[in-house]
Amino acid sequence: MRCFARDCPKEDETRLDEHLSSIRDLERAISSLPPNYQKVTAPEEDFDMKDWPRVAKLQSDLLAYAFATGQTRVASYMLTKCQGLARFPWLGHTAARHHDYTHKDGKAPGERGEEGQRILRDICRWHVEEFAYLVAKLKSIPEGEKSLLDNTVLMYVHEHAEAGPHKSSGMIALVAGSKDN
Repeated sequence: MRCFARDCPKEDETRLDEHLSSIRDLERAISSLPPNYQKVTAPEEDFDMKDWPRVAKLQSDLLAYAFATGQTRVASYMLTKCQGLARFPWLGHTAARHHDYTHKDGKAPGERGEEGQRILRDICRWHVEEFAYLVAKLKSIPEGEKSLLDNTVLMYVHEHAEAGPHKSSGMIALVAGSKDN
């Protein structure tokens, strides 16, 4: 892709080429998803998100490009929810659903002890790692003299401070971006 202006600086032309190339890569990644991802699953079917890490990164990339191209400057992004029916096979957790681990009702292995808390910790860690991926993506995109992250504020919040009783007092929030904006 060439700049349309006659005196387009070489560095702008290079940045534009890199941006368009990364969008083409994202288009290829999305088009390589299995065709059954377009199917809406009936409630009684398998809700395991077998390829969710890949899809989550594609969604983060799409959000980053929406910010970079000015399509939006405000977004709400939720990967999963504690009341969800998903299991997390890429983390090795398939014995119960995410929501089952948030209750002490005997549906999830170890829900009353350290194993259940470890599983919830693993799930929460994955969510934070995906947030870190989005932060790094925004940091990698130049915007003016700074990065897109420097001109953005992101906030990560988990649904519960303590999952078993669904306690919300004492919740933490992670904030990334610039304090100057």
